[in-house]
Amino acid sequence: MAYNPFRNFGLKAMALFIAGLVWFTMGGEYVVERIVQVPLEMRNRPEQLELVGNPPDLVEVRLSGSSGLLSRLQTGDVVAILDLGAARPGSRLFHLRTDEVRTPFGVTVSQVVPQTVSLAFELGETRLVPIRADIEGEPAPVSSAGA
Repeated sequence: MAYNPFRNFGLKAMALFIAGLVWFTMGGEYVVERIVQVPLEMRNRPEQLELVGNPPDLVEVRLSGSSGLLSRLQTGDVVAILDLGAARPGSRLFHLRTDEVRTPFGVTVSQVVPQTVSLAFELGETRLVPIRADIEGEPAPVSSAGA
């Protein structure tokens, strides 16, 4: 039986097309790293605790992914999340982990700076306090605009 190069031509053409498509999509862009500043979002703060001082608003995150994907990142696409569920009164250190940074699909986080954040908490209290205002003199006469 002689070799026929055109036997199963449709399957060979389809395999060549799929191989070219995979090569074009995977080999077309390089993996790059970029350092960006992202907002720090605090979640699960116990209701009875109040945050004292000024926590950082932004943290630096080292991202890696395709150059096209990283160039299309917009504000709010990447957010560092700090879970305050274990917060207690007093000063505490919270660790920022790479898996607690929300990123788009295809972008990975390799580092977060700072890795720890020091926060201080105090017990909050709510009271109803009566207020009595002392008013001296007469209020100014009422005037209307444009009169």
